[in-house]
Amino acid sequence: MSFYQEHLYSQEDREDGLSGAEAALVKEESISIVAINYSLSKVLDISLPGSLTKFAKLLKNITISENIRSRAKKLGYPSIGMITGVPELKKSLLEKKWRTSPMRFDVPSNPQVFGKLAREAGLSGILYNSTINNGKCIAIFPDNLHGTDDYIELSDNPSDEKIPVRIDSTNFGLCRKKSYEVIDFD
Repeated sequence: MSFYQEHLYSQEDREDGLSGAEAALVKEESISIVAINYSLSKVLDISLPGSLTKFAKLLKNITISENIRSRAKKLGYPSIGMITGVPELKKSLLEKKWRTSPMRFDVPSNPQVFGKLAREAGLSGILYNSTINNGKCIAIFPDNLHGTDDYIELSDNPSDEKIPVRIDSTNFGLCRKKSYEVIDFD
């Protein structure tokens, strides 16, 4: 399967006065867009009907304490609640302004928490509809390639011959390293 997602941060798309790149603490010239091929065996496609039903049912059992409700009210959030169904969950996971909670309150956003849970559950990726065009996006968890035949590879030649073209169970640990640990920049 081949994948390409164009996601440039325009200056018009600002949140709390910051562009997406500024909020992510990166320079726009540091953002790379690449085409990849992949074969992943454990991918959750949240665009499919029913894919989030069991998870949404679990969320219905979680309650918010009075202490949290009180604190939220003091912060100007008069009404907070739990996600109670699939449409609400999907909307929350595909929120364009997902950076708001992390930036304002130093807490992870719902998509970040969901991604962490999916990674810890052993999924190799989450496939979802793009929020900016009619395409698909995939979040890949390279740590979960270990012990599988799954892989991710660049469709095009890398900008430097020292850049690994393919990540699979033999070298997934490269994803934990800093670029200077993988490539000698002599």
